[in-house]
Amino acid sequence: MLADRPGQLGRLFADVGAAGINVEDVRIEHVPGEPVGLVELSVRPGTEEHVIAALRDRGWTVHG
Repeated sequence: MLADRPGQLGRLFADVGAAGINVEDVRIEHVPGEPVGLVELSVRPGTEEHVIAALRDRGWTVHG
């Protein structure tokens, strides 16, 4: 989940990169006026658990 605030998408990508994970693809669902959006990241098979743990450690809400 991504808060609808300036810089949040950049922060997400920076946190994924800091975890040593490459984003293969990204999809964003957002309804204008809503306080959050849903970002779906595609990563290399076998790295999913690592990126989920890394993002949760950095305070992100992750559904995976």
